[in-house]
Amino acid sequence: MSIRTMGLSASIVIGLAGTANADFNGFGNFLQFRINQGDGGPAPGLGQNPSWIRLTNATDEQARSIFYRTPQDVTQFTASFTYRAVGRTNTATFGACFVVQNSAAQDHAVGGIGFGYGGIERSAAVSLEMGRPFGCFTNVYTNGVITPGASSVAPIDFLSGHDIDVTVSYAGSILQTTFQDRVTGAVYQAMNLIDIQSAIGGNTGYIGITAGTSVWTNGEQYFSDFRYSTVPSPGALGMLGIAGALGIARCRRRESAAGSC
Repeated sequence: MSIRTMGLSASIVIGLAGTANADFNGFGNFLQFRINQGDGGPAPGLGQNPSWIRLTNATDEQARSIFYRTPQDVTQFTASFTYRAVGRTNTATFGACFVVQNSAAQDHAVGGIGFGYGGIERSAAVSLEMGRPFGCFTNVYTNGVITPGASSVAPIDFLSGHDIDVTVSYAGSILQTTFQDRVTGAVYQAMNLIDIQSAIGGNTGYIGITAGTSVWTNGEQYFSDFRYSTVPSPGALGMLGIAGALGIARCRRRESAAGSC
């Protein structure tokens, strides 16, 4: 279920106990990350100042991933990174995913071409998809299965060559995704309902990014400032409060009509 939230405002504030400070802040020297390559193309490129990685090169049919080596608590969190795509695509779709997974491959997990995600079991992912002339889209996937129904992220254009700030926050089955173009200031935001713990089979999982290219694509994909905290964003907490308030309201209506909730 996807809920567009452009223009939505609310004053519901709630608190959650047991939150913690940031678990990691940036790629650093990459020693705490494992980089995986599922193809025979040129290797990913690393930069140190600022810390960034070019996961895919201007080559077709690539599948790569980078995961933090230590599993993290995923019961509630905020993850963020900056994304840049350089190049172009024809009819095939390519892109990237933010991924939480608990697969048998652990931090070695890498999926198929396209997004580098397909086939990673016990996982949940938020996609950044692009393909001319179709446009740019996002979706939430589970268990490594790419399903129809991706939503347009207009006015965001992943193929603009601009830095796009990506934030994914999760609390109480509410997954909030925000894309913001640093050059134009354009913002896209969406909410999805998903039980990540059920999807990955536990309360901890490997946190990372996958990226891939398809046939007839020519796209370098860069990632920087990758951060993860077990504190969800205020927006996700607000939506959790809204969801709870709506649930209480529905319950009260049912109780009034049937005598029980």
